[in-house]
Order: sequence, then C-alpha cells, then structure tokens
Amino acid sequence: MKKLFVFIFFMLFSIRLFSNQNITCNEQKLRVVLLELITSDIYSTGLLIQKTLKNNMKYFKLEHLSKNAINTFLSKTQKRNNKISYCFISKNYKIFFHSYNYKVKSTILDFKFYNKVLKNLYQKALLRFNLYYEVIIPVCLNRAKKVFIHIGFKTGLIDEYLKKVIEK
Repeated sequence: MKKLFVFIFFMLFSIRLFSNQNITCNEQKLRVVLLELITSDIYSTGLLIQKTLKNNMKYFKLEHLSKNAINTFLSKTQKRNNKISYCFISKNYKIFFHSYNYKVKSTILDFKFYNKVLKNLYQKALLRFNLYYEVIIPVCLNRAKKVFIHIGFKTGLIDEYLKKVIEK
C-alpha cells in the first residue's frame, strides 16, 4: 500500500512539475492512473477466486458446490481487500454465490447491457454502474465460458485516494 502511495505521489509531483496544463487535466490523468492501479489489484483478487472456482468445478457442477462454503469464501475475500464492496459469481444472469448471502438467487437486471459485454469477454472487463465500478472475469472450462466473477468497488474510492495523495 505504501508503494502505491509513493508511486502516486511521484506521479502527481511529476505531473505538476513538468506540465504546463491546468490542474484539472492533471487530476484527470491521475484519476486514470488510480483507476488502473485499483482495477489491477481487484483483478488479482479475481484471479484467486477464478482459480479456486476452476479447481472446484473440475469435480462438481456449479449447482452442486456448497453455497455456504463459496459465499463464506467470497465474504472473507471481500473483507481481506478493503477496496472491494461486493463480489459475486453469476451464470446465465443469475447470481449463484455472493459475498452477501441475501443476494444469492437474485437476477442481474440489465440483461442487454451485460449481454453485450459478456458475449465476447475472454479476459476481463471494467464497467461502471452508478456508484460502483465492476471488474468482471470469465471462468472458462473446456474453452466454454461457464460463469462470471463480478467484483465491485465504489467510484468514490478514487476520490479518497486522490485526496490522500494531494494532502501529502
């Protein structure tokens, strides 16, 4: 975490020192860098979930996995990374597992929007929904996309980090 702030501090310092552009443009550049850094961190957490899920799905169908165990795993994963607001696993627009148990068996509401993104997704996608960004990672078995991992974080997180960087 300290490396992230040192890196961001030097980025901000460099932008301010060597740029003749106004501060708003520099702040926007820093926002893009912060979004990329946070997304990379979230993506690495998603890869851990993906690996765990793939290992389990070698032996059991998604529907036969222990809901309690996977929900607990997602909840603990969310709590370990304070950037994550929620994480869930979906199949056919239905939520099978969620870091919040009461959301299990919910349906993803915006089918058309998700369909455009998920249809051709092979590595990851970053979407924005109102107050959240969502990183989506496919889980492929036998070259078929079976399920998707969704990890959300608040858009305000970027403002929080930006504020910390500017204050230093």
